[in-house]
Amino acid sequence: MGFKKMSTKEDEFVNSARGETSAQNEEINTKRNKQFIVYFTDEELKNLKNTAKSIGMPTSTYIRFKLFS
Repeated sequence: MGFKKMSTKEDEFVNSARGETSAQNEEINTKRNKQFIVYFTDEELKNLKNTAKSIGMPTSTYIRFKLFS
């Protein structure tokens, strides 16, 4: 009994995956605990939500993105 002989394709897959278990860059999560209240008209809020949804962002993330970039 011994190890199974791997095909070249399998061998390349294993070799390309080496290092996958190394330490990943840890993303720093900043706790957001401050509020700022903003009032929108129905139309403004509708446009804001639709725009955020169309680019795949939550509304609050989209607002932060537009505000700080």
